[in-house]
Order: sequence, then C-alpha cells, then structure tokens
Amino acid sequence: MKRARNTAEQSNMKLTEEIRNEELKKREEFEKRMREANAKELRGYIESLKLPNEKEDEKDQTNLMIKELNVSFKGVGDSGVEILLEYPIPNLESLNLARNKIGVIGVETLVEKSNWPKLIKLDLSGNPIGAEGTSILAKSNSWINLRELHLRNNDIGDEGAAALAESTSWMNLTILDLSGTNITVEGATALAKNTSWANLTGLYLRKNNVGDEGAAALAESTSWMNLTILDLSGTNITVEGATALAKNTSWANLTRLFLGGNKFGIEGTAALASNTSWENLTTLNLSSNKLGDKGILALTNNKSWMKLTRLVLSNNNIGIDGGKKLRKRWSTCELEV
Repeated sequence: MKRARNTAEQSNMKLTEEIRNEELKKREEFEKRMREANAKELRGYIESLKLPNEKEDEKDQTNLMIKELNVSFKGVGDSGVEILLEYPIPNLESLNLARNKIGVIGVETLVEKSNWPKLIKLDLSGNPIGAEGTSILAKSNSWINLRELHLRNNDIGDEGAAALAESTSWMNLTILDLSGTNITVEGATALAKNTSWANLTGLYLRKNNVGDEGAAALAESTSWMNLTILDLSGTNITVEGATALAKNTSWANLTRLFLGGNKFGIEGTAALASNTSWENLTTLNLSSNKLGDKGILALTNNKSWMKLTRLVLSNNNIGIDGGKKLRKRWSTCELEV
C-alpha cells in the first residue's frame, strides 16, 4: 500500500514537472515571438523615416538624415539595440529609448557600437539598466556633446549616482534627470561633489530619499553656478534640510524650485523665506508641506522673491486669512492653493 502511494506521488510530481516545463516552453516561445514582432516593428518604423531616394537604394543606409528618433515604448530590448545600430544616423541629436526593457547588455552595445557624434539628448528612462548599466554609461567617452541625460525611474541607486558623479566626459551637460532612481543620502552627496558639470541648468531628483543630509550636501555645492531648475519634490526633507537649502548662495540664477511633498512645515518654510540669494525665482512649489496659515505668514515675510509668477501651495490647509495674505503679497502671481 505504501509502495503504491509512493508510486502515485512520484507520478504526480513527474506530471507537475512536465506541466511546468510545458508552461515554461510556451512562455519562452511567446517571448521569442514578441521579440521578433518588436524587431519587425522597429525595422519598419526606422525604414519609414527614410526619404524616398534613400528607400530606392537598399544598400545605401548612410543618409538617414533625421535629427530626432523616438522609439520609446516599442519593446526594443537589448536585441533591438543591435537592430537600431544597423542604421547609421550621422546627424542624430536626440534619442528617446524610454520604457524599452533595455538592460546592461543593451547599454554596453550602445556605448561600444554607436556612432552619433552630434548626440545631445539621450533618454533611457524606465529601463532596467541598474547601477551596472549606469556605470558603463558614465565611463564612456562617447557623446561628448551630450547636454541632456534622462534616467528617471531606473533603479540606479547610490552606486549609479556615484558613478555618474565621477564622469568627466559630459562637460556640456545641462539637464540631468534622476527622478525616482532609488538615490539616498550617499548618492546625493556624491552628486554634489561633481565639479565637471559647470553648465548644469536643471537637476531633477524628485521621489528619491535624499533626506536632510543629502539636501545639505547639494546646497553646499558651488559648482553649479548656472542652475536654474531644481526639483526635490518628495525627497523626505524636513526642517533641517530646508534650513540648509535656504543658506545656499551659489544658485543666484535659480528660477524654478520644486519642494512639494516634503515634511518641513512652518519652521522649514520660515527658513526658506529667509533666503536672499534666489532673486530670480519665478516658480516655487511648496505643495503638501503642512504650512497652514502660520506657514503662509512666514512665507510672505520674504522680500527677495519679487519675480515670482507662479506659486503652488495646494494641500497645505490654507484658510481665508492665509489666502488674503498671499494675494496681498504677490498680487500679480499665479497662485495655486
């Protein structure tokens, strides 16, 4: 009886294993078909961009004279990067590869085989390149004219941020978007130590756990004298971080500051309002920071932000009195409360 039970169990286990293997085989076949379909779609899309005279001569692919290529959300993957590189695009300036399941191998291929001397904008947002892929990018001497690098929603972490910070290739970089990339204090501190991005005008770090120490490190940086946009929304900044930011004196050209969704409250707002360096500020977002009317009173004490044209203060429990004070202080400003 026991032997029969064991035999039945073994038979069931074997059947389960066979079913599992069959499901795995079907999944692999499906993924293969998807890759083939995506590859065909990618080729077709690139071919459609050719001019009529280019299509006539199939051997001549050297004159794909486009400056912008957007292949985001097309399931390119690592293998699709190889297909993309079959088409020389000598004048390419902007490449959008966002949300394409491109990993480390794809990034490696891009860096080693691409020949885009005029590339100034690269978007790899939402791809699983991780810290390793970011390090490969950072060590590359390709694309020395790059001005914009978008890596938002990639899990590059502090290691990836540190690798980027050590890069000395992109001297012309103006925009760096690292929103939602799992950067913490260490990553922000590493970025703050970079001295080669003297032309940086926009830094986006929203939805990263930068914290007070990270905010303080950024505020102490004196390299980014041309910074005009700083986004630290939802970065877990409290009173200490807001106070550190307020003491910054090097961002005299700052025009847009986004600090929504943090935790600095009334005291932090009062500290920010004491800043006298950001005289060119035109847009300020302090939404969802628990300001209340007392926070608004502290904010209206600022005498330097005379050029404000947009002030976002939604989700701050502002009452009638607070609203009146705001409109009296910035009567010509677009207010969102």
